Amino acid sequence: RKLNFFGETAMSDNLKLASVNGITWQMNSRLDFMSIYRNYDKAYQTLYGAGFGESSSNAGEVGIYFGANARLSSKFNFTTYYDQFKFTYLKWQTDDYSEGREFFAELNYFPRRSSHFYVRLRNKITERNSQLDYEGLKSQSEVNKTSIRFNYSQEVNDRWTIKTRIEWVNYQFDKDIANGVLFFQDVILKLFNLPMKIYWRYAIFDTDSYDARIYAYENDLLGVFSIPSYYNKGIRTYLMLRYDIGKKIDVWLRYDLWSYANQKDISSGLEKINGSEKSTVKIQLKIKI
Repeated sequence: RKLNFFGETAMSDNLKLASVNGITWQMNSRLDFMSIYRNYDKAYQTLYGAGFGESSSNAGEVGIYFGANARLSSKFNFTTYYDQFKFTYLKWQTDDYSEGREFFAELNYFPRRSSHFYVRLRNKITERNSQLDYEGLKSQSEVNKTSIRFNYSQEVNDRWTIKTRIEWVNYQFDKDIANGVLFFQDVILKLFNLPMKIYWRYAIFDTDSYDARIYAYENDLLGVFSIPSYYNKGIRTYLMLRYDIGKKIDVWLRYDLWSYANQKDISSGLEKINGSEKSTVKIQLKIKI
């Protein structure tokens, strides 16, 4: 009935194989299940491969993934997955074979068509060379990172859209323990008397180190994909305007600011800034011919 098998196997010029196979099963109208198995030989070669997995090279990896989606009601939806993987060759910061696992769970609530709330839990454990002193090759220690996110978005009316998020991260590696928290408020405003759209964000973040950094998507110029990392302690804000001049000309203007509370200078070398603030101005003009 609603059971699907899929897979793909490839061979590179050196006769090494990479394979990914899976199954999807719509058990009933409310529950979907998926499982994917991957096995990429450590000597498999691909320049533009983008197969499912943890490694970007699609080589030296074996793993099994289980996922499920449950439509609990018209207003509640639950998604979860578990991924177990191991690497059959050395990786960056590992002098031995390593393995890991990842767990994800998200509960979505739609109180009405114009609003959406979700809570998300993610835990990922990988291995890395230990910081402790050993003779010979370094042993492996677990890197354990957990994050919890609360997100609420609301279309107030045809003009106003708001989004609020708070996220907490915990990082553990050997004796290093770091925590981080991020709160931001987004506002999107459409002006009817002017062909203009305004995007604004105000964020507050506080992390113990770069290891506890938090990523958050930002609206940016057309064709620009922006997901900066929030770390240290401070505020982040940006304001972006989009103005349509007729049907063929669009103008984009964006200003953003990083303001740190615990830094006297930013970056280093030729990009060093003597101060605790960093701002950027971007402008873009699009003309349709």
